[in-house]
Amino acid sequence: MEARAHRAIDRSADSVWADVADFAAIASWHPAITDSGPGPGPATRQLRTSDGHSITEHLLVNDSEARIQEYVLVSHPFPVTDYRARIEVRPTGTQRCEVHWSASFRPTAGDGGAERAMFENEIFRPGLDALAEGTALD
Repeated sequence: MEARAHRAIDRSADSVWADVADFAAIASWHPAITDSGPGPGPATRQLRTSDGHSITEHLLVNDSEARIQEYVLVSHPFPVTDYRARIEVRPTGTQRCEVHWSASFRPTAGDGGAERAMFENEIFRPGLDALAEGTALD
């Protein structure tokens, strides 16, 4: 099963990538994340969501040249397994880029449609909208 969203953004790819690349600082730009920081192991981050969930994610790829980040869920409340996400920032002009956020996963029950909709509408799109705004959250 896959979830995906993308958005054209009127910011340079380098500027958007600077926000995305700091893996542990996602709370500084994503409105659904109220707190984030380094996790218990190397290349991990701990998140607290606006609805009170605790999530641990492990960074697999953080390629600044290609502007690609990939990570997996380690500890989470979602009814899925084998979740692997990818954020890619693609330049489309001097002050314009496209950001693609996708994830593959296996639902633990049902067909995964509800989980796909949740990832796309409650995580990816609000994050992409925040990146388009280009202002860090307080």
